[in-house]
Amino acid sequence: MVTTHDNLEVVRQSDIIVYAVKPQILGMVLKQTAPVLDESKLIISIAAGVPLAAIAIGLQKKTAPDPGHAQYLRICQGKRHCHCRR
Repeated sequence: MVTTHDNLEVVRQSDIIVYAVKPQILGMVLKQTAPVLDESKLIISIAAGVPLAAIAIGLQKKTAPDPGHAQYLRICQGKRHCHCRR
């Protein structure tokens, strides 16, 4: 296991990216990591109240995730329904 404070390096070397930050800083982290994300990554967010469309916008995508592109998963604690897009 390697420890680093460089988010870009973590994203480059990972197949699964988990955004486990407070909703108010998620946009900043998404913008920072967007340049090194590609369609092979599984993107998971546990940020409360942040919909998939907002994550796609934060990653500089024009619309919500489309089939055939990066896989997105939003974990919703205490909710019966949650959205997942591939």
